[in-house]
Amino acid sequence: MEGIFDKPFGVCVNSKLQILVSDMGNHRIQMLKGMESLKASWSAGEDPGQLMYPYGIAVDPQDNIYVCDLGNHRVQKSTQKALSEADRHGKGEQDGCFMQPRSVAVDIKTGCVSIVDTAMHRVQVFTNEGVFLNKFGAR
Repeated sequence: MEGIFDKPFGVCVNSKLQILVSDMGNHRIQMLKGMESLKASWSAGEDPGQLMYPYGIAVDPQDNIYVCDLGNHRVQKSTQKALSEADRHGKGEQDGCFMQPRSVAVDIKTGCVSIVDTAMHRVQVFTNEGVFLNKFGAR
């Protein structure tokens, strides 16, 4: 049911002042405006556009949504044109891949996307098109 949470984790606000909440237990993102639930985005699963334990969430200045899809070891990006545009890389130890991504942030000046890759003990940085730029930390 929309507006009901099961283990909400991440939260952010877009330019329309809509609140986006990663709802881990329901495997979805919920969008709220004031006290009203506008819609639930995505559904549970492994395919692009589906989520398994969404964790961190962020928006960029264009209101694109970035979601750490913890259970699928990826970050997904949603644009205004498509609900799920990109399966950001995937599971793995190499640069640009993830093992349990948990947090995401967008630099509003450069558009670069920083992602905490928990199991690999690193932070990875990408362009907003998903091109790997750099990493910090690592085993």
